[in-house]
Amino acid sequence: MLRNRSLLQLPVLLFLLITVAHAQASTIGERIKQASFSKVAVVVYPQNEPARKMVRTAQSRIENVLLDNGITVLDQDKANELKNVWKNLEDPGYFVTADDFVDNAEKYKLDGLIRVYLNAESSKGFANFFTATAQADVRFVAQDAAVEAHTTTPMGVPGNPPSDGLTEVAAMVNAVQRAIDKAASTVGLQVVSFTAPGAFSFDLVPSQEQVPLQYASKAATDADFVKFANLSTYRWKAEEVTCAVAAGSGDLAAVAGYIKETQSGFNRVYGSIVHVVNIKEGREITTFEAEAIAQRKKHEKARAKVLDCVFLSSWRYLAVVSGNYLILWDIERGLLLSKVPIEGGLEQAQLAYAKHNDKDYLGVKSEKGASLVFEIVRKTT
Repeated sequence: MLRNRSLLQLPVLLFLLITVAHAQASTIGERIKQASFSKVAVVVYPQNEPARKMVRTAQSRIENVLLDNGITVLDQDKANELKNVWKNLEDPGYFVTADDFVDNAEKYKLDGLIRVYLNAESSKGFANFFTATAQADVRFVAQDAAVEAHTTTPMGVPGNPPSDGLTEVAAMVNAVQRAIDKAASTVGLQVVSFTAPGAFSFDLVPSQEQVPLQYASKAATDADFVKFANLSTYRWKAEEVTCAVAAGSGDLAAVAGYIKETQSGFNRVYGSIVHVVNIKEGREITTFEAEAIAQRKKHEKARAKVLDCVFLSSWRYLAVVSGNYLILWDIERGLLLSKVPIEGGLEQAQLAYAKHNDKDYLGVKSEKGASLVFEIVRKTT
């Protein structure tokens, strides 16, 4: 009896499997590869005020991607006409049916429709540059109402940095183009050349400016996130935490370790490494060398320690001061931006960041109370 029931269910199972396989083979991405689309319309809807200025940028970018894929795009005037007639498209929650498509788009002889819902933001970064983020919700709708959709991940998080530019418009354009590229590739379009994130490099220049710097207490060494750093705990190579600080956002933190290592011949060497950890994921993501591991004279050993550390611009940049250097890193790109020697060395020090007269500064206060001030400037070469 059970065997007969299984045999009766077999055609139903086969039908379901065939239906699923057909649906998978009918995705927008597959149709694009099979050149099933020849003409589509692109409609872009801004979802906040800054995005309104970027509608044409988003439209142009995705139209260029479509043309690179051999797809003809409905001209702008007719696309605007379609938007005026098909008002429901403004609503991101609106579900397009096959009947809706025929009723509204049949006269344009379209094979598909691209709906883009765009968000964008911008702010002023340090050293007089602008930084911007964008997010695109792209939906490729076919005549039969099959949909391929993707919403890009937010920018301004590790792995997906914001876009920088000398002007606000330049930063916004870069961010929007990146968001469109990412979304287009995910729904099956081939992007010939992805837009790279706009970024700058910076330097630290000694300054005599009288800057109001607020020095906080030295960063703690016993924070809970220290456990995520891969510290050396061997008998011959021990690592002591000298600074631990969390970023303002982005779930990142920095843990500075002072290394004492015994090498062959019982030579003792000293140095410092900064571990960057992702608190949310509970893991170390990268390291930076603050002080090279090397033999040092007795009075130089302590100076190999990182004495204080601070994140700048949320999580993107990290500054540390050791006994010998003031150092600035680009965390996102893994780059050393500037490493300034500190004359005479330091035994104890604190760091502070301040914006003053529309410029950006880092201050270093020694154990004797004296302060060194450095301006953060954009490299021009």
